[in-house]
Amino acid sequence: MSIDPGQPASVSFRVSSTLPGKVEYKLLDLTGTTLLNIISGHLNKSNHAIEIPVTSLSPGMYFLMAGNGSVRLSKKVLISR
Repeated sequence: MSIDPGQPASVSFRVSSTLPGKVEYKLLDLTGTTLLNIISGHLNKSNHAIEIPVTSLSPGMYFLMAGNGSVRLSKKVLISR
């Protein structure tokens, strides 16, 4: 899983991944509260990219969580203005 452009993000960021199957992407705050349910559904085994807008979020550190039942990934996301 990669995040483009580099961090920090101010308007949006793009997540690229090859996780197959029923996947779920979430953006969480530092307390573990889910702020955005980005996607929850079946994706084919291919490289897919998702654009995530962040203009509604306050500047700070967040966690992007992705998983498909057998694999769980997390990345730190920094948002600034």
